Amino acid sequence: MRYLEAGSAYVMRLMTMEHTHEIPPIASLWATTWVSENRRGLVSVREIRLYDDEAMQDPVIRATQEWAHVDRRSGLKRAPPELIAAFPLLTRDPSVELPAPATAIDGTPSEFRFKCWHIWRDALGHLNHPDYVDVCDESIYQHAHAKGLATEKLVAHAEKMLYRSSIEAGDDVLVTTRLVGTLDETRCIFRHRLTVGEKLCAESTSVRGYPEPGALSEAFL
Repeated sequence: MRYLEAGSAYVMRLMTMEHTHEIPPIASLWATTWVSENRRGLVSVREIRLYDDEAMQDPVIRATQEWAHVDRRSGLKRAPPELIAAFPLLTRDPSVELPAPATAIDGTPSEFRFKCWHIWRDALGHLNHPDYVDVCDESIYQHAHAKGLATEKLVAHAEKMLYRSSIEAGDDVLVTTRLVGTLDETRCIFRHRLTVGEKLCAESTSVRGYPEPGALSEAFL
């Protein structure tokens, strides 16, 4: 109701996420979230932590999100003071950063194409934020499968997604994926570009692992 009255919304600009371990399908989760920074009323930085124990000591997922405030008709706009005041700033633990590669690699690009479905859209009519991560993973999975890897063994360790332009229902989207480095023999770093025609919609970096040393990196050279 607050956003309807203001005629505005927050749209995600950047998300960085770290996974400490896999979450079983039947696990109970506890979550906490807070706003850690507000940049001139234009960008709100939100921290999210998910736990699989009620004591909430060690998070299974750590995420930092940057949300841009927009007017529904005119675009980027400073949030009104009452909206900023509704989310007081808190400082708890540092924002999430992706690990730097131990070894840089210039892998061969691979491509994955899909058409955006209507049911994938959010309340603003855009492709929902988690689906961007899913299609980047699908790009990795399809190429890994073609190279003979067992994709059910792939493990998510971290990702960073920069949202540049909206993807809408019916859009034909090209995901270009390239291996750019490794953290060690089992964890690889991939870069992705999501485009619709000449329009760049998102750029992503993901860290994914595979239990057999060297197998995942070799599949993308």
